[in-house]
Order: sequence, then structure tokens, then C-alpha cells
Amino acid sequence: MEGKPHIADIIQLRIDNIRFVLVPVWLEWMRRRNGSIIEKQVAAIGLKDVSKDIHIIHGLSAFILGEGSRWRTKKYNTQRKHVNNIIQFLNYLIQNKKRLKITKLSDLTIQIGTDFLSDLSFKRQGVQTEDGIVEKEISVNKKTVLSIGSTLTYFYVWLHNNKLLPMVDGELLQESKRKNHHNGEYYYESIFDPIYPSEKVRKLEHCFPIKYLPLLLEVAILKTNPIVLGLYLQLFGGLRVSEVVNIKRTQFARTVNKGDFLLNIESRNMRTDLKGNSGGGYAKKQRRQLIIQIKDWGDTLYRQHLDLYKESNNLSDYRPKGALFVNSQGKALSEPSYRYYFNKLKQEFCDHLFKHGDADEKLVANHLRIIDWNTHIGRGTFTNMITEQTDNIAEVAFIRGDSNLMSSLPYLAKTTRARDRVEKNISAAHEDYVPSLINKQTIQRRT
Repeated sequence: MEGKPHIADIIQLRIDNIRFVLVPVWLEWMRRRNGSIIEKQVAAIGLKDVSKDIHIIHGLSAFILGEGSRWRTKKYNTQRKHVNNIIQFLNYLIQNKKRLKITKLSDLTIQIGTDFLSDLSFKRQGVQTEDGIVEKEISVNKKTVLSIGSTLTYFYVWLHNNKLLPMVDGELLQESKRKNHHNGEYYYESIFDPIYPSEKVRKLEHCFPIKYLPLLLEVAILKTNPIVLGLYLQLFGGLRVSEVVNIKRTQFARTVNKGDFLLNIESRNMRTDLKGNSGGGYAKKQRRQLIIQIKDWGDTLYRQHLDLYKESNNLSDYRPKGALFVNSQGKALSEPSYRYYFNKLKQEFCDHLFKHGDADEKLVANHLRIIDWNTHIGRGTFTNMITEQTDNIAEVAFIRGDSNLMSSLPYLAKTTRARDRVEKNISAAHEDYVPSLINKQTIQRRT
């Protein structure tokens, strides 16, 4: 692709091999007083020739990164969300330009944005099967459509301010401007009125049966050992998968009561060689997170993990280094890879419980096969265990890392009652379950 298309003419591009994409970019953001440079990862809008697998940074990136942009100084995760929202719209325009009778951005109307959002509510895509390509409905909830509509409203305002939206009445945009009385900042309500998808009851399971946690850890040790420590951190610390994969080997320290771990959870992409969000590693909330020590399971799992999994010495292609969780090549484990192991664990656990369990346990296995559950069940299970042991909402928020109470170490003493009861319940499920199994597994690996 040669040259840079003018932002007003993007719809004139041929659609055969061209599409808009998100492009992560590392920038030299600022310089410290000592001369060192602070780098920042930002999300740009790119135009890609898929036939040649090359791309350019498009001028529309100024919507996210330009001076005065609402999201210029925001974290990468926030920028990424809004870029993804906009590139959906831009690709929709290119793919449907004949039907929409649009040749350039200045042809845009509010109705086109409304139609795009309505189409999202009933989105379908082609899926390759043995019988050819068939259409399959994609589940898009109302919250997602509202989020994209909000970004699109700001995009229309930005285009109007750059004199690229003559078909839209500027007074209408001003009428949607509101003031937040809590912080005094201005924002725009959506200018679109699409048909939203019907509200569906989400069937995602949020809590794993406590009784079977020791067995889940056992199966993980035997079948998906590279993530068993991560599973422990999720179940007994409420960490999200994106937070697990960015932990460094040097972060563990027993600094609080009864050997509990206290981890600094920070945004740190351990796989900057991967494009998009494949590397994961972005913390929804940076905080100090308590990881409950159940008997000596956490210690044992951590020591075993350090012995078995080490980062490769040949890591010149990405930064930072020192990942705790690594793949078979010794590179930091990506979020998709972690999810792959977790999905394998789900299958192995259900198969084991169905094959070796009694009649009631076979029912549990079938239930877990039918319902939808993913890595976030660890955080839900952790929350459930805590809330069952205390009626103090501040205590729950503190242990989950949901508020700035995490910065106050003296408050840790107030968590003792809840964490002791959690440990008692888990210990009752199986006495000295995990450590003995790990020792057995380690002996098998060495023989």
C-alpha cells in the first residue's frame, strides 16, 4: 500500500483486500529528568491489505490519539475498546457502500449510524463448515451496542469539528451535549436511535462447586500443569486471566498474616511481539491483591512452578522479561494460550468426574458440561467464598481489590476472620490434598 489516503476518501477504497484494523504502537511518550524515556503503548487505526499482510497507520487515528482527544491520555485498554468500536463501523461502510450509497465520509448521516447499530443487534456472519459457508447468528447484547453507539457519537462530533460531516446538523450534536454534575466534565449522549437486541438472561456460571475445588486442582496438576498456579491465584485471590499472565517471577512475597501472598497487580504486557490484545496483561484495576494461603498449597504450587517452568534466554524479540507463566518455547504465556489450557481443564475435569464419580457426581459433571463457564469463574468462586463468611461489604471489597482500601496494609488484620473460615471449608473438603499429589507428580516427572 503506497501513500496515505485522505480521511475523507476512505470509502472510495476497493473492498477486495482492504479492511481497517487495530494497530498497537509503542511510542516514546515522555522523557524523565534523568534522560531516560518513558514508553507508552497506544491503539491506532490502521488500514490493512490482507492479501499482502501489510498495513499503514491511518489518519483517522487522530480521533483517538490527536490533541484534545477524549482518549489520548487514557490507558491502552480503553483506547483499544474505542478503536475496535470504530473499525467495526468503518469496515461496515466499505462493505456496504453500494447499499448505503456512500462514497466518502462527508456522505455520512445519522441514519447510517443508526442502521449500523441496528444491524449489530441482529448480526450474522459466514461460518465455514463441511457443507460450505453458512450464516450463523452472533450473540450481541444491548450493552455492547450501547457502548459502540457512544463511541460512534464522539466520532461524529470529531468529524463535525473537522468539517467532514456536512450532512449532519451541528445543532443536533450540541443538543446531545450534557454536563456531569459530579466532576463538571461534558459528555455526549448517543445521537442514534437503533433497534436494540432483546435482553437475554446470561447463563454464564460464576461459581464453581466448592466441594470439588481440590479435585479441580488435582486434574489441573495432572493435565494442565502450566496454569495450575494461575488457577490457584484465580480461585484464592480473585485474579482475572489478564492479570495472571502478566505476573513476574519476582513478585511473590509472603508479607502478611499466616503466609498469605500480597501481589502488586499492574498493567504490563509481557508479549509485545503479539499484535492486538493477544498478549493480555492489562489489569482492570491496579492494586495490591491478597492471595489466601490454604494450608501450604500456594507455597507448594509456587515452588513446583518455578522448578518446572523457566523463561528462555533468547528473548530479544519482546519485552519486558521475567514472566512467571511461560509457554513451551519459554516465552511469556499469552492470554489465548491460558484460555486454551483452561478449556482443556474443563473437559478433563468433567470427563474424570463422570467416569469415576457416583450418581450425584455424574449429574454435577453433566451440569458443568452444559452450562457456560470460563476463566472468570475463579474470581466469582473467590468472591462467593468470601461473602459466605462475612456480612461486611467493606471487607469483601477489600479482599477482592475493588477499592483503594488495598493501599492500607493495617486493614489486612480485619480480613483474618473471613480467610480463616475459607481455609477451614477448603481443608474440610480434602485434608492435605494438593501437596501430597504434587510430591507424587514431581517424583513421576523425575523418574
